[in-house]
Amino acid sequence: PVSGVRHEVKKGETIGSIAKKFRPKNEEDFDSFVNDILSYNGLSIDEKLETGREIIIPEGEVNVPATPSRPRGLASKFAGLPEFIGYYLRPIIGGRKTQGIHGYNGIDLANSCGLPVIATAPGQIIISKSSGWNTGYGKYAAVSHSNNTQSLYAHMSKVLVGIGQMVSQGDTIGLIGSSGRSTGCHLHFEIRGAKNPF
Repeated sequence: PVSGVRHEVKKGETIGSIAKKFRPKNEEDFDSFVNDILSYNGLSIDEKLETGREIIIPEGEVNVPATPSRPRGLASKFAGLPEFIGYYLRPIIGGRKTQGIHGYNGIDLANSCGLPVIATAPGQIIISKSSGWNTGYGKYAAVSHSNNTQSLYAHMSKVLVGIGQMVSQGDTIGLIGSSGRSTGCHLHFEIRGAKNPF
């Protein structure tokens, strides 16, 4: 599964023109975005696109002009989610927040590579990816919690849990890293189904 846009190729379109059309507003590295599209669809840079072919644009966005009634900013996009005060534990010890809400209700917490990443709440591991690009998440894991939410931990240097494994709050599930689409040692941390308390 990947967040993004499904697009049917029109006559004369190229990967570059499609990437410009669906490029996320917060995407600064255009070449990396193009490479993600090529990689996800098994295409090469010089390959001619067939009209009518369906491709996936990972993390792509349909750029709709803003209207005055539309909520502004990603934080407001997730404002209606339930809040579970005191349920989630900070997923790293120490460090600092380097980026607020972005992506899918995620934040970035920076600290040294190799330090532990801990389960924010008890639950079951539903995703464990210890290699690969994984649409920019790099090495990552996700936990399903009993309150019908999920937590996701991305860009780790090492994943220490497997699918189906039960974890307690505070258990080490991996190590801080810079895998995937990352420019330094940090943890990208998402809460799905509730407000991100951090």
